[in-house]
Amino acid sequence: MIERPPAARPTAGLPGRQTAQAPAGLPARKGGTPMKKRILPLLFSALLMLTACGGAASGAAYQEISQEKAKEMMDTQEVLILDVREQDEYDGGHIPGAVLLPLGSISEESAARVIPEKDTTVLVYCRSGSRSKKAAKALAELGYTGIYEFGGIRTWAYGIES
Repeated sequence: MIERPPAARPTAGLPGRQTAQAPAGLPARKGGTPMKKRILPLLFSALLMLTACGGAASGAAYQEISQEKAKEMMDTQEVLILDVREQDEYDGGHIPGAVLLPLGSISEESAARVIPEKDTTVLVYCRSGSRSKKAAKALAELGYTGIYEFGGIRTWAYGIES
């Protein structure tokens, strides 16, 4: 019987194909290199840590709630109702007690004028729900912690004022 050197061992199931032996001190592994076996778990762990740290550090979270829940919060606790539409839309009708802060003008300074405390409970809405999601995210990224987004005034069933 002829013995082949370790570096010339054929790969199982692939006649004529050859694979190299793992370097001394590293375990051999079918179908890949020993380095892949070690790097993939490290990359996965690093990704998990970055995701967890990024989410916690930025604190950029807000909650999406139903309009029913928003109305209940308005009726039972102290909240700031934030309309993020444009001035003409606000003038055409808004939820009673709402304060206007158009999405396009949200900055650290403008938000601080309207919402001086970062832990204020803020209920955010717009016309259909698209701008309110963007505004809620922007406010959360500015460090506001009590942000609740509840969609748009088009489907608001509890009355509006001009």
